[in-house]
Amino acid sequence: MLRSFGFLQAVAGNTREKQRAMHAAQSAQSYAEWWLTQSHGQNATSGRTCAGGLDSNLANIAICDAVLQNPTALPWRSGFYYFPPGLSTGNPGAPGNYASAPLFYIAYLGTTYNSSIGIQTNSYRLDALGYAGTTSSTAVTESTYNVSTAYTSQNSLQKFVDLGGP
Repeated sequence: MLRSFGFLQAVAGNTREKQRAMHAAQSAQSYAEWWLTQSHGQNATSGRTCAGGLDSNLANIAICDAVLQNPTALPWRSGFYYFPPGLSTGNPGAPGNYASAPLFYIAYLGTTYNSSIGIQTNSYRLDALGYAGTTSSTAVTESTYNVSTAYTSQNSLQKFVDLGGP
């Protein structure tokens, strides 16, 4: 009975750490989704060549023109750190601390335009990586995210819809 208790305690601890890593990754993914939709979708642009490297300055966020080839290959060589409020890092293994801040990477996939309704949709792949208390407790999330912009005026410098009328 004592041996099984120790085993069950280890399983519970591993499950807790995996959940912490998943929550960290999901928070970074949610931030990336939010960032894309800011300023009426103004951040949602086509990708550019990303030089690589990890950046902790959120003012430098960029949309890359290439997807991460293998998001599960760790450590990541490109991406942006996200520091949620109250996140404690820097002391791996300490209770309540995270080994590192979560990361995200945004890749541009393409654009479609529906001229009959004046909607342009940009598609992105969002990858996020979260660590728990140690770098061996990680989680990676991936999603496709679309941002649509409506153009309903002939004054739009980009696109417009002919709504008929006089």
